[in-house]
Amino acid sequence: MYFDPGFGSLIIQVVVAGLAAVGACWAIMKGKVKGLFGKKNVAEDEEATEEETTSEEVVNEARDVNKEV
Repeated sequence: MYFDPGFGSLIIQVVVAGLAAVGACWAIMKGKVKGLFGKKNVAEDEEATEEETTSEEVVNEARDVNKEV
């Protein structure tokens, strides 16, 4: 069986892309597993929930600004 240079290049690209995909999936899953078993800082969680604004709050603030004008 004859393998021309184009086919050899294709094989190399598939192997490199496969290794990159496996590495990326491994890093993502590793972070998720660590997140499940890691310690949570209660103070940071409270600050994060206080800083989050819902879309309803943004709409209400925009209405208030429009009423003032």
